[in-house]
Amino acid sequence: MRFPLKFALVGCFAAAAGFAALRLGRPGADARPVRVALALAAGALLAAVVVELVATPMGGWTTKIVGRNWLLCLASIPMLSAGPLAILMVALRRGAPDRPAALGAAAGLLAGTVGALFYGAHCVDDSPLFVAAWYSLAIAAIAAVGGAIGSRLLRW
Repeated sequence: MRFPLKFALVGCFAAAAGFAALRLGRPGADARPVRVALALAAGALLAAVVVELVATPMGGWTTKIVGRNWLLCLASIPMLSAGPLAILMVALRRGAPDRPAALGAAAGLLAGTVGALFYGAHCVDDSPLFVAAWYSLAIAAIAAVGGAIGSRLLRW
């Protein structure tokens, strides 16, 4: 059950990020629906983490969080996300965002989730605790890079 769950959880963030990128690519777009979409994705992840914490004895939490491949995860997701981020940045230059850094961060979040989905197909650590800790950290790093790049590249 955990293997498909990690795709569902990352997919929730991918959908929210795609929605955010489409919305923020237009000038004057209301960001409230973007915040709601991201909050729903975060809520799904939080619910999965709570269920995992309840279902796993406290002594096993550390093993579930650290897993066996945390370092590989932190290295692989950004590498797998670099190409999608570059493609998204080129595509989003056609938009007219009034918040280019936010659009870049949304593109980074989307690219990070794409990289995480590819990585997840090969990762044997399927716990929601692992996904929440390491996938989230790697995806957040790509979102930060996207925001930094977007603040310069996506201005019009």
